[in-house]
Amino acid sequence: NIQKIHHLTTYDSLTMNDDAPDLICENHFTTAVIRTLTRPLLFPPSNDENELKEALMLPWDIRIPVDPDDYSTLSHWQTQKQTNLFNKMFDWNLHVHHHHIEEDTSKLPPPTASLHPYLSFGSPSSPFFAPWQDVGNCLKHLLLNQVASHQTSKFVSVSSHDMMLFIATASNFQESDLQQEIGSITSSNYYLLRCHYDKKQKQLIFGYHTGKVAGISADEAMDLDQESHKEQFKIFHKLHVISMLEDDWRLNTCIILKNIARIINCLKDYAVPLIWTDSPKLSLVQNRSTINAHESVYCIQKVYDSEQICSVTNSTVTNMIQIYQAIEKAKVPHTDRLVSVVTQENDNGKTRICKFAPIGRAYLPLNLEELLDALVCVCEALVVMHAIGIMHRDIRWANVFHAFSSNNKATTTTTTTSGVSDQEKFSREWFLFDFEFAAIAPQPAFAAHTLTPGNHAPEMVNKDDEIHSEHHDMAVDIWGLGYMIEHAEVDIPVSHFADLQKLQIATLQDDPNCRPSAVHCLEVLRALQLRPTSTEKDVQKID
Repeated sequence: NIQKIHHLTTYDSLTMNDDAPDLICENHFTTAVIRTLTRPLLFPPSNDENELKEALMLPWDIRIPVDPDDYSTLSHWQTQKQTNLFNKMFDWNLHVHHHHIEEDTSKLPPPTASLHPYLSFGSPSSPFFAPWQDVGNCLKHLLLNQVASHQTSKFVSVSSHDMMLFIATASNFQESDLQQEIGSITSSNYYLLRCHYDKKQKQLIFGYHTGKVAGISADEAMDLDQESHKEQFKIFHKLHVISMLEDDWRLNTCIILKNIARIINCLKDYAVPLIWTDSPKLSLVQNRSTINAHESVYCIQKVYDSEQICSVTNSTVTNMIQIYQAIEKAKVPHTDRLVSVVTQENDNGKTRICKFAPIGRAYLPLNLEELLDALVCVCEALVVMHAIGIMHRDIRWANVFHAFSSNNKATTTTTTTSGVSDQEKFSREWFLFDFEFAAIAPQPAFAAHTLTPGNHAPEMVNKDDEIHSEHHDMAVDIWGLGYMIEHAEVDIPVSHFADLQKLQIATLQDDPNCRPSAVHCLEVLRALQLRPTSTEKDVQKID
C-alpha cells in the first residue's frame, strides 16, 4: 500500500523509484502488485461484445518480482515452460532473502511478491478439482475480497445497484442455483460470468449469460413467463477461447483473470456507479455544451422526477441547485459543478435533468500521498464553503472522487470506453461531490434513527443531553473529515502517524465546539504534505 503504484513502468521490475519513499515491507508489496494489476478501467465496457473482448485482452503491463522463498508459488509454477510471455510477466531471477544473515538494513534486497493464491491456476498441484474452481478462487483473491457480497460452493455474487453479477465456480451451475439463493431474479439485471471447460477440445471458453432481455425494462421482465426466461438464460455469449494445448495457456488465463478483475473493479469503484446498461436515472453522457478544449467532454446526468429528493431529510432539487449556484459564485475549489438544468413537464409535475462535471472515480486512497492530496482538497473546499455558511453534511469517501487528468484534455477523453490509453492517468486533484444533502447552516437536528448510525456527526441526530443540541452547523463537516481519516485504510509511516492520529481525534470530538476549524485542519495537512516520509519499514494504520 505504501508503494507509489503510478510509478510502475511497462515490463519493468516492480522496484522503488528514486523519488518514491523507501517504505515497503514484503507483506504489503504483494498487495501493491495486485492493486496495480487490477486497477479499474477508465470506463465500464458497454454491451457491445467487441468492446468486452477488447477489455478482456488488455495486455499484461508489469513484470512481477517473485519471492524465491515462496514455496507455494514455486511448486505451482515449476512445470510451466519459460516462454517469452512467461519471462515478460514474472521475474524469477532474484536471490534468496535470508533475514538472519543480512544485518545491514540499508542493503536489503528489493521487495518481492507471492503469486499464491492470486494466480494459482491450472497447475497439476492445484488444490482444486477443475479449472472453473480455480477461476472463481483466483478472482476472489484478485479482488482482495472487497466486492464479493456473497459466496457459495457454486458462485460468488457482486451487487451494483440494479445489477447482480455472478461468477460461477462450479461446472454444474444452473440458473435455479441463483433463484434458490436470492429468490426470483427476473426483476433484476444480472450477468453470470462462466469459464466453460471443453474436455474434448481441450479448451477454456470464457463468456457470460445475462438475465435481462434486450430492449425491455426490468419491470416488463417481471411479466415474462418462466419458460421464456429460462430460454433467454440458455444463451451463452462467448467472449474468448484459450487452447490448453498451447504452452502459454495458463499465462493467457491469468491475463484474462486480471482483466475480469479490472472490469469488476471499474463497476464497483466508479464515482457514479455505472453498469453495462445505462440507468435512466443516472448515466454518463457527453457534455455537448463544451465550447473549448479545456472543458470536460463527459459529465454525469441525473434525472429528478419530483421536487423532493429525499423525504426523510427534506432535500429538494431547488435547494440543491441554489447550493451549486452559491459555490460556483464563491469559486469554491475541488467541487463538482452543475453544468446545466433542463426542465420538462410531466403528468406529475416537472422533471429536471441535471448534468454535473467533471468526472472521476471514487475509491479509497492507495497510499499516504493520495490520502493527503484528498484531505487537502476537501479542506480547501470546506474553508471557502464554511466562509459563506454552506455545509455539505455528508463528507465521506463515497462522496469524494479522484479526478482524471484527461478531464482537461478533450483529445484523451475521446479514446475507447475501455480506457486502454496510457495517457489517461489521475491528476492529484480530488473532488467533493453530491450536494443533494447540503444546506445553509444552522439546520435542525434529525429525528432518531433517521440517519445511518456512525456515518454522521452525533449532533445531527436530536438527543436530549447537554452535548447534542437541537441544531447543527459547519462542524459536522469537520467530523466528516475525521471520518475519512478513520476509514482511509492506508498504512501510515511513522513520520506522519502521530499527527494524523491527533487530527483524527480532534475532528471526531462529540462536542462540536471542541473540533478545530477547516482552516486549522488545512494548515496541519499542508504541513504533513511537505514533511519528508520516514524510511522506517514499520507502518501503522490509524484505528
